[in-house]
Amino acid sequence: MVADLPGRRGYGLCRLIALVLLLGASWCQAAWMTATGRAEVVAGQYDLARQAARDDALRQLALGTQARVSSESAVEQGQLTRDRLNVRSDVQIRGTRILDEQVSGNMMTLTLAADVVSLPAATCAANTANGYRKPVAVLGFALQHPEQALIGQLQNVDRALSGVLTQALNERGHMLALEASHLRLYEDPTNAPARQTDRQTLTQALETAKHLGVQFVISGVVRNIGVRAPESFQRSAWNNALRGLGMRDTERSFEVELFVHDGFSGEVIYQQRYQTSGNRHLAPDQAVPFASAGFWRVEYGKAVQRLLGDLVADVDEHLRCLPFMTRITRAQGDLLQFNAGGNTGVRPGDELQVYRASETYDAQLQKGMELTDAQVSLKVIQVQPGFAQGRLEVDAGRVNIQADDVLIAW
Repeated sequence: MVADLPGRRGYGLCRLIALVLLLGASWCQAAWMTATGRAEVVAGQYDLARQAARDDALRQLALGTQARVSSESAVEQGQLTRDRLNVRSDVQIRGTRILDEQVSGNMMTLTLAADVVSLPAATCAANTANGYRKPVAVLGFALQHPEQALIGQLQNVDRALSGVLTQALNERGHMLALEASHLRLYEDPTNAPARQTDRQTLTQALETAKHLGVQFVISGVVRNIGVRAPESFQRSAWNNALRGLGMRDTERSFEVELFVHDGFSGEVIYQQRYQTSGNRHLAPDQAVPFASAGFWRVEYGKAVQRLLGDLVADVDEHLRCLPFMTRITRAQGDLLQFNAGGNTGVRPGDELQVYRASETYDAQLQKGMELTDAQVSLKVIQVQPGFAQGRLEVDAGRVNIQADDVLIAW
């Protein structure tokens, strides 16, 4: 119902590499970010190991922002003669400098700082997207002012909105959306997603994504569905007559704030507030539930429908170009099973890159996740609707691949 609507608004989005969105901006300032990479030193080739560790560090930054980093290097007689770094994202790396370098045994660890500038997001071309349908869970929406729902009996907006967005995302064909309207992330919708509850929210988003087997979690808060002139909806014959003649202010707002969490880090990777309004000429006690046939027929419902069309198009555009990621559920010998299958577009013969997932802790002892390129790929050999199996080039135990590690298709 929403996805068929023509027209949409483009929102200028800037995304810092630390996954903090600056809403409404068309430019962003530079920021120095740090990352640590690791590489094996082979036959005393320290220059090659240093370059590989540098690339690994930049990939860590890329994974944090869902960017894509690729490098092209040339070595002649053991010397690095060409080094080109490309980043496909709405961020740009202007330069790097090495902060620390250590060698322990045959492993080099390198920490670098990168000068990162985030730019307005660009639409990726159809042939650059990986083609997989990314699994998304659309949770129930919190209602900031429940008393506003009494006029028109819109109390169902918290769960019905999830259903509308799920259907619209599936119709666009780039997402595999799952309605989970019975789940919510925010106990205090007024401040969502406030810093003081951020870690709790991150944990809930991670647990929800893992439980549902999805890559992204969509949540939100309905901020306002109030009427502009409450006195116009007072129950009286006089008011009813004037309202029927169009002589009462029946304008009603609809404002929703949307959050998209990355299911592997829990961070908010997209945040935007959408708002519109329209006339509701019905009696205050006339029940027209949200997303019902009668709701879409009134002017207010049509305005909401247009707005949700914009919202879905924005989310689809933002997520479509990001890498496809899925969790490994079982590792046995050189065989891996993972929780994405034919319903996401996985086919026999596809190749996915393997990343090891490890827990990290910040200064406040809050748990996070770091992904490290295992330098090995998986070839899909068997596909079921909801899961698939693939074969590694080597035994999973030799490269320490386990359940909850990650497969990525750029």
